[in-house]
Amino acid sequence: MNKFNARLKTPWVTRKRDFLTRMGGWWAIFCCLGWLGFSVSAQSSEELYQAEVAISEREPKAQAAALQQALRQVITKLSGQQRFVQPSVFKANASETDLLVQGYVYENRPANEDGLPQSVLVVNFHPQDIEAFMRQAGIPLWGEKRPLVLLWVDVEGQGLISQDEHPQTAEWLTSSAAQRGLPVLLPLLDLTDRLEIKAQNMLTLERDKVLHSGERYRADAVLLAHIHPQDNGWSGQWKAYTQAESLEWKAQGTVLASVLDEGIQTLTDQLAAQAQAQTASTAADSPTEPVQIRIDKVANYQDYAHIYTYLSGLAMVTDLVPLQTQADGQLLLQLQVRGGAKNLAPALQLSRLLTPVAPESPPPTHPETDALHYQYQP
Repeated sequence: MNKFNARLKTPWVTRKRDFLTRMGGWWAIFCCLGWLGFSVSAQSSEELYQAEVAISEREPKAQAAALQQALRQVITKLSGQQRFVQPSVFKANASETDLLVQGYVYENRPANEDGLPQSVLVVNFHPQDIEAFMRQAGIPLWGEKRPLVLLWVDVEGQGLISQDEHPQTAEWLTSSAAQRGLPVLLPLLDLTDRLEIKAQNMLTLERDKVLHSGERYRADAVLLAHIHPQDNGWSGQWKAYTQAESLEWKAQGTVLASVLDEGIQTLTDQLAAQAQAQTASTAADSPTEPVQIRIDKVANYQDYAHIYTYLSGLAMVTDLVPLQTQADGQLLLQLQVRGGAKNLAPALQLSRLLTPVAPESPPPTHPETDALHYQYQP
């Protein structure tokens, strides 16, 4: 396998960062930051910021189209919703897409169903720059913390699906989930599972019993589906349960794989929309409170600019004031946050930019403040 194309792209926000690096003194950085504009289970970063696109030829026009498709895939993963990449919402030209790409490589895959060899373009995107692109486009980030979903899927003619007994059907389900960045697992279907859930009546089970079936797998949500032939295709009835919500929908298609894919797509859209709506409504209905946040490992002006842009872009943050900087790379900020620290902390979990510092590691400075303590992850 070839290594990723070595030509790394200039970051999408380069002009802003370069301007900041030319400024002298910490006070200048704080003044200029205003110019930038203030308005459950974790998926790995590599998976969320990577896309694979089938490509038939390697000439420039085909590659440009593949990169656009890859960008749509990654934005769908990061937002959790397909609607943000519809033509009426999503607009990115080839030059913008090119600047967001970190690297790419062509890979050959096993022959498809027609016996033809498959070539795919594997694309990695700059995490920080694509998140900045999405924030400017008004596309919310779902983040890496996502519910782990246990899949109870009954297909007529196969029964309940497991990885060992039904590898092809299992592959369709897990591949669809992987394309959306949704962590899922299939049951073992051992004696414990078969006593817990029976295909013939699982759609009528009480909510508590359904959720109980996921406890041994430490699942955050449980999906139930019954798929059966109908006319010249397939039809499926789907139900999903979380600790707070229940969902129900139907999916139809001409082939089994398409019905399974549509069911997983709808599930992901619904889970992401619920998570984002809950965060937004909680913040909007809460009074504004001051919150101090201490951030370690802030090395330069670019880091300051990135942190400022990220925090000020959160819907719950109404104001941000830098209080102090330290030579050891520590920054102290004061934010005005709707709902205070209890709302800010969960929101920060939706991005890998800031990670909490363990309580047993006391901050080197500002011991007298009761600030949240994070570390910058460039």
